[in-house]
Amino acid sequence: MIHRMTGRFVSHHSLQSSTGWYDINDGRLWSGMLSAAGLDTSLFPEVLPCGVKAGTLTKQAACDLGLAEDITVATGAMDQICSAIGAGNIVPGIITETTGTALVIGATSVAPDYTHPLKPVYYTHYEKGRFLLLPYCTTAGIVLKWFKDEFCGEELAESARTGRQVYDILDRLAETVAPGSDGLIVLPHFAGSYSPDLNPSARGVFFGVDLAKKRGHFVRAILESIAYMLRENTELLEKTGAGAREIRSLGGGAKSALWNRIKADVTGRTVVTMVNGESTSLGAAILGSVALGWHRSVAEACESTVVTAKRFEPDEAARGIYDRQYARYLSLYRALAGFFRSAQP
Repeated sequence: MIHRMTGRFVSHHSLQSSTGWYDINDGRLWSGMLSAAGLDTSLFPEVLPCGVKAGTLTKQAACDLGLAEDITVATGAMDQICSAIGAGNIVPGIITETTGTALVIGATSVAPDYTHPLKPVYYTHYEKGRFLLLPYCTTAGIVLKWFKDEFCGEELAESARTGRQVYDILDRLAETVAPGSDGLIVLPHFAGSYSPDLNPSARGVFFGVDLAKKRGHFVRAILESIAYMLRENTELLEKTGAGAREIRSLGGGAKSALWNRIKADVTGRTVVTMVNGESTSLGAAILGSVALGWHRSVAEACESTVVTAKRFEPDEAARGIYDRQYARYLSLYRALAGFFRSAQP
């Protein structure tokens, strides 16, 4: 895209760090690996920092886009890096979680430990010497969407009739059920498990179903299961030295006050929402602002633009219930992990 707009063949290190041919420590192409593969580095784009001017629009690009030729084109960052910037996750001590289709957790580090037995995933952050740990779970909000689409015809009809968001109606159902969902547990690995246990064969499970369970139980158990995954991965980050007492919640899931309360109760950490929920777009705008010189640094831009909104503190009574359910959740997965692998054709 930058080449099409400016004629300059460049990329940025945030994106390149996920390719496998980029040395995230030295901040340059991994020449040794490329040489071993017989690839000339001239085939690859020049790698620039994030948030710098890459050029201006060519005459043709300006004509095609209907914009002036002096429009600046700046380097951005990979989506999760932009999201972290837009939530102020640029220094150690902050954890962000994005509950969208997937669940992505992020923590800033300045001292990556590649020898750690848990093998956390590191990406280059917006600048050299700064890294983002990114545990990733493939299915989160998509599990709730699947359940809504397949089993919640009455709620969908109510939403169409009243104009209320269907997820608000599902939250109302879940609120009628006590913490712990009366023993119902969901393993939300509908497309495999990737963190903290790499098991692509894992699948979804509803455990503890009986004749007393209603739709509200299933909805709440799904919300709780994503919170259990979040707790697993925040505990992983804590073991690598990247823990925090506060989690900044992003994505569509952050719109649910009930879900935020559940996450706080399950993790034992304060969950905070942001005034600007579109943190990825805000992060990209911050990088553009720095490229134009409107802000001197990403840190300065974050100070003036990143604002927290609501805080959800853990409820100790609910925490005790969730500690027990979380232990059962872990035990259930461990009991089935080998079965998942052996059951695949």
